[in-house]
Amino acid sequence: RFVITRSDHLYPCLHNISSFDPLGEKHVWIPSGSGFGGVTDRHLIVSKEDIYDALDIYPTLFRHPRYMNRTSWNPESLIKKIWELKHLQVHEFPRTFFTCAIASDSTRWKHARVPVPGYEGLYQKYTEEYNQTQQNCPPPKLSLR
Repeated sequence: RFVITRSDHLYPCLHNISSFDPLGEKHVWIPSGSGFGGVTDRHLIVSKEDIYDALDIYPTLFRHPRYMNRTSWNPESLIKKIWELKHLQVHEFPRTFFTCAIASDSTRWKHARVPVPGYEGLYQKYTEEYNQTQQNCPPPKLSLR
């Protein structure tokens, strides 16, 4: 299994990739949310058999020039279309991580402004990802030894 992800994700609870079946035979797993009309480009889990098909986005687009004239592509809709061409089946799993940033982050898309509770100097980049993670991650169990 391969996990293709970003370095600005915070994982407050277990991300158990061994439970994602089926894997292989044209199956790709992505977290719920942040699809923006397609599939998220921030995280995917794929088998060694399908990794090339999952990552081979632009060369596939160049081999199908009829899609290059479309002006309304965003990264998520482009990935969705290419994966459809390659017959990859997309499965979603409950989100257990969210995108975050520090105050000096120089992103072009979304500036993080809401603090992450318990992590000084860290900010939520996409509130909906943070909220989904909070719903899917149980609070830590304290040991009273």
